[in-house]
Amino acid sequence: MKKLLILSGVLLLSQLIAQSSSQSSTLKEAFLHFEHKNYSEAIPGFELAQISEPADVGLLNALALCYKRTAQFEKADILYSQLLQTPQSDPDVFYEYADMLRGQGDFMKAKKYFLEYAKHNPVIGNYFAETCDYAYQQLHKPNNCKLTNLESNTSHADFAPVIVNEQLVFVSGQKNDFNIKSGEAKTIQTGLADLLSREARGFGNISVTEDNSFCVFSKAGDYELQRILMHDIKLEIHMADINAAGSWTNIRPFTFNVAGYSVGFPCLTEKGRVLYFASNKPGGYGGYDIYVSFLSEENNWTEPANLGAVINSGGNELSPFFKNGTLYFSSDWHTGFGGLDVFKAQLSEGNAGLVENMGSCVNSSMDEYYFILDKENEGYFTSNRYGGKGADDIYHSFQLKQNQDQKAPVIKTIETKERAIIENPARITEENLVSQETLVAEEQVTQTKKLAQNPKLYFIQITSLTKYNSRMDERFVKFAAYGDVYKVKVDEVMKIRIGGFADINEAIAAMKIVKANGAKDAFIVADIAKDDRASLIAKALSKSEAPKIGVQKESEKTIPVEEEEEAGKYKIRVSEYKAPDWFDVSKISDLGKIEHWTKNGWTIIVLGNYKSEPAAKEALVKLKSRGFKEAYLVVEENGKLYRL
Repeated sequence: MKKLLILSGVLLLSQLIAQSSSQSSTLKEAFLHFEHKNYSEAIPGFELAQISEPADVGLLNALALCYKRTAQFEKADILYSQLLQTPQSDPDVFYEYADMLRGQGDFMKAKKYFLEYAKHNPVIGNYFAETCDYAYQQLHKPNNCKLTNLESNTSHADFAPVIVNEQLVFVSGQKNDFNIKSGEAKTIQTGLADLLSREARGFGNISVTEDNSFCVFSKAGDYELQRILMHDIKLEIHMADINAAGSWTNIRPFTFNVAGYSVGFPCLTEKGRVLYFASNKPGGYGGYDIYVSFLSEENNWTEPANLGAVINSGGNELSPFFKNGTLYFSSDWHTGFGGLDVFKAQLSEGNAGLVENMGSCVNSSMDEYYFILDKENEGYFTSNRYGGKGADDIYHSFQLKQNQDQKAPVIKTIETKERAIIENPARITEENLVSQETLVAEEQVTQTKKLAQNPKLYFIQITSLTKYNSRMDERFVKFAAYGDVYKVKVDEVMKIRIGGFADINEAIAAMKIVKANGAKDAFIVADIAKDDRASLIAKALSKSEAPKIGVQKESEKTIPVEEEEEAGKYKIRVSEYKAPDWFDVSKISDLGKIEHWTKNGWTIIVLGNYKSEPAAKEALVKLKSRGFKEAYLVVEENGKLYRL
């Protein structure tokens, strides 16, 4: 009997060990999926591990983010609510939860948690708290626009509209045959359907010249936008000629596609001689930036030029559309309603003007992108907002002179296996044009020059005031000790700023002194050097009059990086950000050389270069003690980082 009990105990122990080993393997696999942003695949493993480790903060954090990224918001809300009550939670929980609430349109609650996050990262937290105020105010303003979901939208993804022969054509994710099922003679529309299904493999967007002789398109495969942004999926731009019968020929890649990075979202303008596109290649301001290339007299595309800091930000700017001197694009950083919003900016005389949000006639708390205008300046765009027919729908927006109902235009579908090209043969008639006006004022400005980029400067924002008069200027004169003091009017709100600083580290050093001297809510913003909105309150005091900025106590001085570490291959992966501009480098600058690596539209902050693994481990311990719990060691080989 005793032997039997011992044998049973051994079997039970073996089973427990096997089960533990299996769970460990499953959890390891889940974290591997998570690291590669395969959130759906990571969820089952995390859920299984949560049964035995219900209070594991790291596990809960990862699972909550997986739920958020896969739109399982109720489940995410439960976990975030639990994490917010846990003292040892990562501060990023406040940001992720606030970001989710903003995406659901709960702006005031989102603001609360952005402000909580601001206690750990004042620049990002305060900035997005302000965007919540903006969104709340804008969505409660009356508008004179009409927004319709096209009748032809399906339960699949419908996206990437384009105007061809004055007809609306867009891509739909229906599953049919590769062959065109229209019985009509082959036209430019059916030719484009064939091109998208066979060459672009479905994702496309496509842009066509006015004379229908030339087109460009994105080539990636059957992936939708959020998978493109979140995963390591590379876009390429390809070009094709179109003959008189509407067939495509001579497909070739864009000269400036970049190996290992995305180049996509093309838009042709000026009879095919100017190409705008978006890319996450190195050298930009954040995730995806917008670039422009010009076709030379020798029919060669020029080296792409970044549109600069006015247009591009620390986030993602993509899906450009250019018409009559105005660039329209989507961004998840510029002040908006949440997710990707559509913005516009004038491009005139080689300069980019003020970036403006297109407002609630177009934008929501979800994603809006692929915005275009037809010849009447009525807008069409893609959105994944709530209440649609599928994952993404096409919406039609126009402004009204009178509140008269408009019938939706008749839509015709040309089907392909992977996608359906949908066209709109009916246009608004002269009879009902009297109740409409253009969505955007049309200005006859032609963009033919390379863009001169106004420099981006950093400013310390002291406060924002909704009720302001010139008598209040006096109270802010004292801040001239730290730089020029400006008042900047944005959407009826007066913002008081000090600056500008060419270097963000200089701005951060000055901000710390400003905060210590009474402006506790100060944070940093980026803006262009020349701005019609700004008025000078006080000129900076001379160097002899002003306190020195950036002077540190002996105990606060940074520790220089040792010479031997400069050429080392060992590094520390700190974290990843959509907006690297706003990362406070002063928190870690004493521990090693700071590097920015780009992947999947995100910027990865890396510390290096350590000559030995023990030196890197010593720095990692210090880094984690400062709150960077998820940091880990990597080694650089052949231009790539590998986890140790």
